[in-house]
Amino acid sequence: MNTMKHICAFYSYGPHYIRLLKYLRGQYPEARLTALVPPSYPHEPLAPLVDHIAVTDQERYGLRTVFSLLRPIRREKYDMFVVLFDSPKLRMVGALSGARRRYCFTVDGRFAPLRLAFLRTLLGRLYHHIRGRLLYARIHYVVYHHPVTTDDSAPSGDRQR
Repeated sequence: MNTMKHICAFYSYGPHYIRLLKYLRGQYPEARLTALVPPSYPHEPLAPLVDHIAVTDQERYGLRTVFSLLRPIRREKYDMFVVLFDSPKLRMVGALSGARRRYCFTVDGRFAPLRLAFLRTLLGRLYHHIRGRLLYARIHYVVYHHPVTTDDSAPSGDRQR
C-alpha cells in the first residue's frame, strides 16, 4: 500500500485538511503529495507538508465547477485521490479523477476507501424524489377532489355512537 507515487488531497472546506496532509505525509513519505486548494486558502501551513500546491479557479465547488476541475485532475494521473467528506458529489469527483485508489479522510480520522457506489446513491436520491412527488400528488388529489361533508368528516372509528 505504501507504493503510491503521486497523491492528491482535495480540499473541500473541512476543518481537518491539515490533519489529512500530516497523515498522508506520515503514511507515504516518499510520495509526491499535491494539495488541491481554492485561491483563498493560505499556503503557509501547507508548504512544509506537501510537495506541490495546486490552486483551483473557484472558491466553491458547484456541479459546473467540479466538472471544470476534472480535466486538470485527470491530466496529473494521480495514484491516489483523497477527499474530506463522503458525499455523492465528492464520490463522483473521486470516481472521475482517474486515480487508481480513492479515499475519504473523515473528521474523526478514519481513512476509508470511496466505493463506486455513487451511482447507487444517485439512483436512491432519484427514487426518493420521485416517491415524494407521487405522494404529494396523491395528497393533492385527496385534498382537492374529495370534498369534506359533515356526515363523512370523521373516520368510521371516530364517530360518536
